[in-house]
Amino acid sequence: MDALAINPENTGALEIIAVSYENLGLKDKALDNFEKLYLETDDFQTLYRMAFLQYDLEKYLQCSTNIDILMQAPEAAEATASYTFEEEEKEFSIKVPLINLKGLVNVAQGNNDLARQNFEEALQLAPDFILAQQNLDDLNK
Repeated sequence: MDALAINPENTGALEIIAVSYENLGLKDKALDNFEKLYLETDDFQTLYRMAFLQYDLEKYLQCSTNIDILMQAPEAAEATASYTFEEEEKEFSIKVPLINLKGLVNVAQGNNDLARQNFEEALQLAPDFILAQQNLDDLNK
């Protein structure tokens, strides 16, 4: 039987469904389920995933709002994100990819000056965060 049909608030099942949809590339369905999960759990990592999905789905206002919420959350002071560059995994303060994402949102909305500031801020926090450097280079072309 469907676990959610029996217990619609089953957060474990919601997370499995959301991640499965995301892995299948069904980002809109993944986002819907992550939103349901977030409403049940108020989980920092869930909101983090939602922000990136919202960017991918061009929901820039929601993405930007969630970035602001994440940046102000107490968890942001300690949380990290792992990224692999050239087969080497590195951990960064969660703020670095969030600031970079804010820059991408600003690029998408035509706010190139703000985007440049975001990418530069991300690089000030983590000079070896290659994505911010690549985004800044692309912006300066």
